[in-house]
Amino acid sequence: MGLLIAYIFLAIVFRKLPLPLDKFLLLKPQIIHRSPMIDISVSNTDEEVVGVSEYIQKFLLECGVSSRSSYITALCAEELAVDMTNHFKAHPVKHSLDNAILDIKVFDDEERMEILIRSMGTPYNPLDFELDSETFSKAGVKLAQKVADKIIYTNIYKMNIVSIVVKKC
Repeated sequence: MGLLIAYIFLAIVFRKLPLPLDKFLLLKPQIIHRSPMIDISVSNTDEEVVGVSEYIQKFLLECGVSSRSSYITALCAEELAVDMTNHFKAHPVKHSLDNAILDIKVFDDEERMEILIRSMGTPYNPLDFELDSETFSKAGVKLAQKVADKIIYTNIYKMNIVSIVVKKC
């Protein structure tokens, strides 16, 4: 926290940033210069989440990804987003916004595609099958696990983040 205050102080005094913010935050170059990318924000409702796969597939096709890879990647994103939506409906959080938002980012790298799904709320790992298996079907998550090369869940500062990596076919 002290470094951030010093950074802001120096920026005000010298009327310019002492370092680029990405160097100050020690971000890796592959994170900073990652492209192309699509960023979608939808409310946490079935109607909006179901249409996400069309946007993702269209974006990946425009990037030159094969139709099979773009379809599989879009399907993984939609299935996990629907699962997260179902969980938040089954376990509403007190004092949360009525229309919680899912942020979905898709990165098209040379050898793989990565999908990041972020949502605010109580910690929820969609890969934990015991949590909601009685409330709703986890078939979409199982399908995504079979198709994706890697699915990683993290919870940082009350934000659930699911990363799905799919290799290009």
